[in-house]
Parts: sequence; C-alpha cells; structure tokens
Amino acid sequence: MKLYLGYLNTFIVLFMVHLSKAEIPGCNYMETVDLSFSPQFPNGSYLYQDSLLVPLHLTGQYDYMETERGVKIKAENHTRGCVCHLKACIWICCRFKDMQPNGECTDGLMDKLSDINPYLNVTLLNGSVVKRNLLSDFIVLRDAMRFRDIWKEHEYTLFENGSALLKGYNSEKQAFRGYDCLHPDQFSSENRGSLVVAFHESVFNQNPETLQPGANEPFLILTTAVYLKVQKLRNLHGKVFISYMLTIFMFLLHMWLVHFQIPLNFCVLRGYFLYFFSMARRIWVSALSFQMWKDFKSIKQTESRNSFLAYSIFSWGTAAFMTGLLLLMDQFWDNDPSKVGWISGVGWEYQIIMRIFFIMDVPWGVRLIFVYLGWATLERICRYIDYSLGIIIFVLFILKRSTIRFLMESIRNR
Repeated sequence: MKLYLGYLNTFIVLFMVHLSKAEIPGCNYMETVDLSFSPQFPNGSYLYQDSLLVPLHLTGQYDYMETERGVKIKAENHTRGCVCHLKACIWICCRFKDMQPNGECTDGLMDKLSDINPYLNVTLLNGSVVKRNLLSDFIVLRDAMRFRDIWKEHEYTLFENGSALLKGYNSEKQAFRGYDCLHPDQFSSENRGSLVVAFHESVFNQNPETLQPGANEPFLILTTAVYLKVQKLRNLHGKVFISYMLTIFMFLLHMWLVHFQIPLNFCVLRGYFLYFFSMARRIWVSALSFQMWKDFKSIKQTESRNSFLAYSIFSWGTAAFMTGLLLLMDQFWDNDPSKVGWISGVGWEYQIIMRIFFIMDVPWGVRLIFVYLGWATLERICRYIDYSLGIIIFVLFILKRSTIRFLMESIRNR
C-alpha cells in the first residue's frame, strides 16, 4: 500500500510540474525570483526564504534571464516564482564584487539587517502613515550596481504594494521603478525620512556576446615586433609608441578576460589592472602627442638620453597614483552612502575626468560624451573602433611605404 502511495505522490508532483506554465501570466520578470534552491512541497508550491509560501500558479519554467530593458539572455532551465505578487518587494543594491553568478549577494547585508531590525514609513490607502518592518513586511531582493548608476538622496513616500514616490531637493517627484535599488549601507534602527537611491541609466549585460575583443592582439604584436626589429624605428618616438601599444594590448587583454569565469578575488584585482592600463593608455597617448609636437616644432631633432625615462616615470607613475587613489577610496568610502558618486564603477559624473583627458584622446572623449548623453548606438560605434585599434595601427604605421622600406633594409642587412 505504501508503495502505491509513493507512486501516487510522484505522479501528483510530475503532474503539478507539467501544469506549471513556461512563464507566469501577468507577472513581470523583475518581480520573480529563482526557486531552484527552495524546498518544494508535494502540491507543487515552494517555500521561499523559509517564510513565504509560493503557490503553484505563481511559478513557471524559464530558460533565460532578462534585464530591465527586456533583453533576454540564454540560461539553464529553472523555476521562478512571482513573489512580488504575494508581498511587497524592496530592491537593495549589491556591489559587483559581492554579486555571485547565480544572483546571490554575499555582502552579509541580511545578517546586518536582522541585527538592526529597521523600519520604514509606509503610506496606507487612507493616507495615514505607519511604520513597517523591512524584513517581515517586505521581500528584500538584491540587484547588481551598474557602471552608470545615478545616485541621489530623496525624501520618500512608500506605499503598501512596494511602489514609492521620491522627492528630491528641487521638489521634483520621481517614481521608484521596479528595477532601481537602494544603497545597502543606509539602514539603521532609527526611522529615516530619506533614502539614497540608485537609478539605473544603462542596460546591464546587454547583448554580451557582441563586441568581444580578440582580433587586435596579433596585429599589436606584429606592429611591436616590426618597431623592435627595425633600428631606425627604435628612436624616442618609436619607444613611446611601443609603450602606447603595450598599454592597448594589456587593456584589450583584460577586456577579453571578462568573458571567462574568474574567481571573485581575481575579478576585483582584474578590475584594478583594467583601470591602471586604461589610465596608462590615455597618458601614454598624451606623451606620444607631445613628442610628435616637439618633432614637428624643432628643425634639429635631438634626443635626450633621459627623455624616455622621464616619459615612463610620468606615464606609469601617474597611472599607478590614480589606481592607488581609487583603491584608497574603495577602502575608506565603500560603505558611505554620501560618497557614492566616487565609488569605483558606481556612478561617475565624468566632469573631472573630461577636463583632464579630453585633450589626450579625442575618440575616448567623444565616447564619454555619447555615454553621458545616453547615445548607445554611437557609443557602440566608438567601442568597435576601440576594439579595432590594433588593426588600425597596423595599417597606418606598418603598411606604409617608408616602414616597409625600413623593414626590407633591416632584413637585407642582417
């Protein structure tokens, strides 16, 4: 008899899973959570976060992940539940370094919130304001920070369904969208009248399979090899140019590594290296421009023995100083909501950077303008040019007549 009951329970579970729809009707993807690691009951329902029962009709099978702009990314088939239809959801930001590939945030915020037990003001339908517990009355969802997040502190009006109306210092009211998130380090046992909010102004991981670097590196290696081979090209101008190509090669190499699964600690280190070579690239191109200007200006071209050493100290030293400054800001300001405009990869406003670097690299400056104005298509074109620099440099500097002549002379004189 027990055997038959076991078969019956198995049949019921399989039947319930079959009834589970591919997508949940009337539920936005951003209102769902992954239930793959949540316990399932014989009737097909799931227990989410050990407290919320998700019925079968609010679950569905998904074989993709979706961004806030509706871009679908292929993923393994998994079950999701529309938990935000059962209880109001609150999105709290998670730093990139704490966001795992499965969507889990490892910053320990939930344990901190359990100790703090914070409350928020909630406006009811009749207009009255009551205090509601963040953990027991809301579902806390985590969302990764974006590179172009706009951080602002607002007075807030929070409603029972989790929607919010935000009021800035200029009295302008703005709706808190379902995919915006709150700064994780602003909650306390005291009730706050304002919240620091991150407004996502860019699409996260849109079309990640495109714009992958990789074709440039061989051309950069060939160009560098020619400049090292030909003695006439190993002058001061050539040495500066080789250093510039080295920074491009390392920058593109780190951009290429982003497409591989990298341990979290190495991922953070890779981010600092990427920043270092990105800054070094801008500074070396300024040194190259300055040297070319000196060559055009002077009739008698004389090279100082220490000129290249001076360029190297200036370029590598400045890039190292800026990277070290960024590292210090990450260490001391990482948990301070009032400093969110300076946190690495959180929300630069570009004013200071544009003043410093616009004259150094025109394509990069133009790209910054496109990014700042939100012109995604033009910014994408600039990125294609960025990823094609190795080919462009090879064509312009190696395939010209004088370089080919120098190379042939070097081969004959060997």
